[in-house]
Amino acid sequence: MSTGPVSVRAIFFMLVFTPVAWAELSPRDYLSQMSHSFRELDYRGEFTYEYGSSMDTLHIVHVVRDGVEKERLLHLNGDSHEVVRDDHPVGCIHPGNQIMRLGDTAGAPFARDFSGEHDIADHYTLSFGEPARVAGRAAVEIQVRPVDEYRYGLRLFLDQESGILLKSLTVSSAGKILERFQFTRIEIGVPIDDSELQVADGQTDHAYHHMLRQSAGEAAQRDQATAAGWLPPGFVLSARSEAMEGKRPVRFSMYTDGFSTLTVVLEPAREGAVTDSDGKARRGATVAYMRHVQVEGQPYLLTVVGEVPLITAQKVARNVEVKGS
Repeated sequence: MSTGPVSVRAIFFMLVFTPVAWAELSPRDYLSQMSHSFRELDYRGEFTYEYGSSMDTLHIVHVVRDGVEKERLLHLNGDSHEVVRDDHPVGCIHPGNQIMRLGDTAGAPFARDFSGEHDIADHYTLSFGEPARVAGRAAVEIQVRPVDEYRYGLRLFLDQESGILLKSLTVSSAGKILERFQFTRIEIGVPIDDSELQVADGQTDHAYHHMLRQSAGEAAQRDQATAAGWLPPGFVLSARSEAMEGKRPVRFSMYTDGFSTLTVVLEPAREGAVTDSDGKARRGATVAYMRHVQVEGQPYLLTVVGEVPLITAQKVARNVEVKGS
């Protein structure tokens, strides 16, 4: 009796994710699978996200319908707040592939792109940790250690059966845990009704797909009004974008090394802003470094924000080349 066509993805799972084959995979193989699993599988669950002294608890529902991701994210503590993503092609990778932001909090590394575009082995060492158990599921730990002071380390715990990221720790050079993401419950590959993606009126933010999808080559050919004069080795320009604030533009330039991302934002300074001092802010592993610059005699605020150490954001900000439009 025929059971219908078997998808290429299903064949991949049958060939690769068998007990024998699992033992033969490298840390890079696991990371590559992780980047697919979180986008391409259906799942629901609850997770916690800790940054600094704060912790959020969230419920997530994720499905793929006809090659398009649909997702609902509900905050379970604090103010009632929901985020939905819809009509997001599975094959579309955001720069740095940090594909989901937790409302107005910093992002968690749900999935990143390890397809080979960035040679992360030159800037991180990858190794296996001890076998673990997260949310009642057997997990494989991948330890990601940076080779310099300009990026953070990671400890990633992947579901042994599906490759989905169950837990991650972002770690400073001193070994301090800056952010923690962890599922407390997850169901993978279960039937999910469309009703689970519906949200209450008036409580929802729509996380529209932000069109920052130029390749590095295409982005490099765009307006070079804001260009990083210094970047940590391995970081490359992945996208540029521009919007208007009144009659003056706001420019965004995003850079990534395949794990970490940083964004340079140039925007008109607010009236009355102090322009003779730099500023900095931190939330978990995300840091922002700000300084004021003059562009054709007009005051602008230059901000470097990303999941990088302060020394990195500061050095990038102080070496940005700003030109008139």
